[in-house]
Formats: sequence, structure tokens, C-alpha cells
Amino acid sequence: MKDVLINERPEIIEAATSLTIPDIEALRFRSSGIHQLEDKDKVWLLDRYYSGHPEESKEEI
Repeated sequence: MKDVLINERPEIIEAATSLTIPDIEALRFRSSGIHQLEDKDKVWLLDRYYSGHPEESKEEI
């Protein structure tokens, strides 16, 4: 998930989630706030992460 925060343009994350650019910048440098995100924001970030890392989403359960 942190990959997305670092590699995605902040404006795209801001438009798709309830995060503001200062929130995004802060999360890039420390992971401590990630667990406090709203579920819909976590889902969006994870979706972006797995679309960039498809091999990880295909692990067998």
C-alpha cells in the first residue's frame, strides 16, 4: 500500500479518496497512520497496489 502512496501522483489519490495532499505526504514518510484510514480508502489503495503487482494477488489461499 505504501508503494501506491509513494509512486502515485498525490492529486490522483486525493481525488479518489478522502485524503488530502498533506495527509498523503505524511503517510509517505511514516506508515503509522495507515491503519487509521477509512475502509473505502484502504480498499482503493489496495486495489491500486494489486493492479500494479498482479503476481501478489494470485497467491493461492
